Amino acid sequence: MNRINILEAEVFNKIAAGEVVEKPASIVKELVENSLDAGATDILIEIESGGIEKIKVVDNGFGIHPQDVKTAFLPHTTSKIKNVDDLTAISTLGFRGEALASIASVSKVKLATKQNAFEMGKIIEIEGGIVKNFSDTAKNNGTTLEVSELFYNIPARKKFLRKPKTEESEITNLVVRYILANPTIKFTYIVDKQIVYKTTGTNLEDAIYVVYKINAKENLLKVDYKLDNIQISGYISKPTLTKSNRTYQTLIVNGRYVVNNLISTCIQSSYQNFLMKGQFPLYVLNFNLPLSSLDVNVHPNKLDVKFENTQKIYGYFYSAISKALLDFSEVKKADYSLFEKITTKPEKPNFVGKSFSEEILEPKSFNTENSIKTYKEFEAMSTTNKEFHDSPIMANIINKAVEQQKVLKELQTEIKEVEIFSKNEQFQTEVKENITTKAQVFENINTLNYKIIGTVFNTYILLEMNDSIFVLDQHACHERLNYDKLIKELEQKNLSIQPLLLPYVLETNVLETNFILENLSSLQELGFTVNEFGQNAFKVSTIPSVLYNINLADFFKEILSDLNAFKKVTTKDILKEKLSQKACKASVKAGDKLSNQDIEILLNQMINSNMTLACPHGRPAIIEITKNEIEKSFKRKV
Repeated sequence: MNRINILEAEVFNKIAAGEVVEKPASIVKELVENSLDAGATDILIEIESGGIEKIKVVDNGFGIHPQDVKTAFLPHTTSKIKNVDDLTAISTLGFRGEALASIASVSKVKLATKQNAFEMGKIIEIEGGIVKNFSDTAKNNGTTLEVSELFYNIPARKKFLRKPKTEESEITNLVVRYILANPTIKFTYIVDKQIVYKTTGTNLEDAIYVVYKINAKENLLKVDYKLDNIQISGYISKPTLTKSNRTYQTLIVNGRYVVNNLISTCIQSSYQNFLMKGQFPLYVLNFNLPLSSLDVNVHPNKLDVKFENTQKIYGYFYSAISKALLDFSEVKKADYSLFEKITTKPEKPNFVGKSFSEEILEPKSFNTENSIKTYKEFEAMSTTNKEFHDSPIMANIINKAVEQQKVLKELQTEIKEVEIFSKNEQFQTEVKENITTKAQVFENINTLNYKIIGTVFNTYILLEMNDSIFVLDQHACHERLNYDKLIKELEQKNLSIQPLLLPYVLETNVLETNFILENLSSLQELGFTVNEFGQNAFKVSTIPSVLYNINLADFFKEILSDLNAFKKVTTKDILKEKLSQKACKASVKAGDKLSNQDIEILLNQMINSNMTLACPHGRPAIIEITKNEIEKSFKRKV
């Protein structure tokens, strides 16, 4: 039988490197966090070949004491914590004492550092964990650390590195998070000798612009939420600005960039009545809470954290995001860019040096940008030439003009729909109290001189009001009204109950049984009567009447798909989805013909209901076309 051995430093450092130094991005993370912990206000990050050949981080922080330079590269050495009690309130980004030792064991490292109290700095060079040079050096205050030839001494690990561009992308994504998490620090990020980002270290708005080229004041909503001893601040995107993935989402917890599925799910849920499916909001949020309320010592990469009370955290974020969205009331203007392209005045054809027939036959004379005016010029010229008038050339001109008129007409009637949203219903009492105003577009509508123009395609209502034309999707508007009515019944617990002719029996495992027992009251509030039915089984005897045709097997499968503590909210969300389906079926459809009286009734209901200007699935209900935009499109204004 083999005996237990104490591993030599060379061996266990390389094993630890597998945890800490998974890829070049891991090294960048450790070095930048060391700079931040050292109080740096100016940080330069430079990489070459995706960080495989070179990673260099330069800061103006406190530096390392000359006597601690060698010690810093020993395993489990750190200035961040001293004893086990410090682990309950970690305020620094680094604390494990593994990074430098692990990095030095699998690469070539050169570190130069100087503290303000000393005239000279120190430089140390290490290859594969072995010190090659340690001497004095002239240097500014701060630390410069360069890592080169990653995994040069472990070929088996090096071959598993990805392509340089792939490694570079991950590093760039990480640098973006540090810029957004530390907007008052100057960052310079250089890739293969080209500057990618250079920030001024002024504020979060400027940092967002540098990274995303987005004007925060115009495109984002400010979040500033305080309750008890927690604070959530930062920016979330307006519902009119969405992304097709979650890579534009940054969460900073006590100054630390983290990835947390609980909060990500919560924020997406807060947006559910504002976004189309498959769309995600952009956000940069700082979450500050007592250090003792979370555990950052979950994984060596320190990207994940555990919260003491996940259900409370879910509630905090749901309230913060919903409160910010409540203040959003905006009707987006129609996008005229394509329309203006078609109506741009063309240059007059130049017939000098060419016969008229040669100029007509050139394809460039008949692209989609030719205007009706050009056609009329051709038509006028053809009236004096009967042969030309009856020729295939003239027939071609006429066909082109007809096509262009058709395109122009379609563009006038099929203006691009944009996201229009106003007020979001809120299930928490604290936020409900803030719902006091009507949707902006219908504010004081009875005092305005509005006029119903009619409908087009038996689908869209045209309303003239206050130098604008509003286009209302009759189905989306009616669907939202019906949905809000059902939700109000749910919130006021006025949903009628329907007994089941044959009770439904739900069989569960031990974990699912415990979850159902913990949430019986929530199910009862929603209109379900659920009782234990033997061991690991429940009997469902009543359901809300609005769900008379629900598939209970699918419904409970959805509820039990994830047994996290915040599922109590998700249970209601599932019911809301069912209500939205019912509202859709009960609403007027596209193609249904409405009279002016029907339209008046619909408008009055919208005015009196504080209606959100979107259907329950996030599709816009109204778009606005201003008189000024129309006149610019017809060149009445420049």
